[in-house]
Amino acid sequence: MPDNKEEVLNKIYELGHHYEATIHGCAQSTILALKNFFEIDDIIFKTANSLSGGIAEESEGNCGAFLAGALTFSYFFGRDVDSLDKSGSSFKDKELTRKLRQKFIEKYNGERCEQIQTDIFGRSFNMLTDKGKKEMEAAGGHDDKCTSVVGNAAVWIAKILLDEGISLK
Repeated sequence: MPDNKEEVLNKIYELGHHYEATIHGCAQSTILALKNFFEIDDIIFKTANSLSGGIAEESEGNCGAFLAGALTFSYFFGRDVDSLDKSGSSFKDKELTRKLRQKFIEKYNGERCEQIQTDIFGRSFNMLTDKGKKEMEAAGGHDDKCTSVVGNAAVWIAKILLDEGISLK
């Protein structure tokens, strides 16, 4: 375990980058990078599977790395079944997700997969086709493009969690 916050954040970035490069799947790669340093249940990793590639690889929905943050914030700060008498809007996860969304807007001009792809590649890809996947990979998707999005997202999420008092393992 790294000794200081900056080392932890650097390692989280490296792991996010590594997982996206090797296992692909921006949502699960983001969760896995965070899971190395925060107590996150394995079920969160599993539930993130269909969130990658703009939701179910359609490239039209929100980025899986962004959604991994929303899922993680809800895991720590969202409404549970014992709080059904309270408005879901009153829980901290919504505020934190808006913070993360702002980071995506500032860096990538949005949090939707197609917006991010257009920002980092100059175009978006149809991830539902073999051709689209191959074109994205040939353009560096799993080398330095989506991998850096995952690394950045994991760091932003980790910073927010630490700022909110969530302890490292």
